Amino acid sequence: MQLRGSSKPGDIATGFISGVLNTSTSMSGPPVVIYLQGKKIAPMAFRATNTFFFGVSALGAVALLSVGGASSITVWIASAVALPGVGLGRLAGNAWYRRIDTSAFRRIVFAILLLNAGVAIGSAVL
Repeated sequence: MQLRGSSKPGDIATGFISGVLNTSTSMSGPPVVIYLQGKKIAPMAFRATNTFFFGVSALGAVALLSVGGASSITVWIASAVALPGVGLGRLAGNAWYRRIDTSAFRRIVFAILLLNAGVAIGSAVL
């Protein structure tokens, strides 16, 4: 499937579905990833769009959870401890990305989506 051109309704619907899934399951990524893959944008633009979207979403979530009183010092410490791992993962991803072609990139993205779906279903069942 390929989606053509820019679509404000498609963008808004994807954002809405992602928001609903984020607040109900903490898995906001699949609709955005599937939508961007359907548009067949270049891998570099795909990565940049995802990085921006999820970065802004995460900052918004942190702000809302903090204002709502849902965060604690334990959460902040765990986040600080995890940050080096995020940086290392980013570096590894950048190095790996340079070595794969566009079709392999798309296959890997869908494989990761399937893996995430399997983990989510398995967690729900257990």
